[in-house]
Order: sequence, then structure tokens, then C-alpha cells
Amino acid sequence: MGKINCDLINVSICLTDLEKKFLQKAENGKVYLNATITDRKEPDQFGNDLSIYYNQRKKNDGTRPAKAYVRGNIKSITFNTTEQPVFTDEPVIDDIPF
Repeated sequence: MGKINCDLINVSICLTDLEKKFLQKAENGKVYLNATITDRKEPDQFGNDLSIYYNQRKKNDGTRPAKAYVRGNIKSITFNTTEQPVFTDEPVIDDIPF
């Protein structure tokens, strides 16, 4: 795997498709998703060059399950030195199902 060398990483995760067994409730009452981001061998048809998968936990027998990928898109962005990121006001979604 190569080193991720970029200025930004844009992530779009489908929250309704998250596997609930991977969500963890912390002592503070908040719910977290622990995930890993890695380079793809080649970008997909939409230019996504990174993958995100749920953190793998060892089973009682010491083996790890197969990677389970988070549904969504993730792309690295590198800017020229004169180029600046453009941010837009996107709507906030308050009806998250958990």
C-alpha cells in the first residue's frame, strides 16, 4: 500500500446502510463507527481512489473476519499551490436512524 499523500479526503458514507453490529456506544453515550481508510489498487469508475472498511476484531479463536466495506465513496484531493478548496453550504440531515 502506498502512502496517502493529498490535501483533503472527501468521504460520503451511507448512514442507513451501516451495519449496526459495528457501531459502538461509548461511556459518554455517543455512538461511534471505528473504520480504516486505505488506498485502492486502482480508482473506480467514479474516481474514488480510497476504500473504507469496518475495523476488524479478532475472533475468540484468534482469526480475523474478512473485510467488510462501508458503503459510500471516498476520494483524495490534491490541490495545486494556487488552488484553494471551495466549500458549499450543504443541508444538515437530522433524521439519522440511531
